[in-house]
Amino acid sequence: MRRGPDRAGPAAALFAVGAARSGFGDSPGRGALTVLAVVCAVLALTTAVDLGVVAGRLRRERGSRT
Repeated sequence: MRRGPDRAGPAAALFAVGAARSGFGDSPGRGALTVLAVVCAVLALTTAVDLGVVAGRLRRERGSRT
């Protein structure tokens, strides 16, 4: 069972807050934190879509067996 992407949603929010609070000269910079937030958000969205597809397949499989 994969464990990474299911935590991507909260990570995206934390990186976004970090980017919003970062000041000039902070390390990592605002750009890097924004990129991380976007990547995590895309992973969270992909995971949600994948979960929907798997749930639909399970529903369809269980319905065709009865």
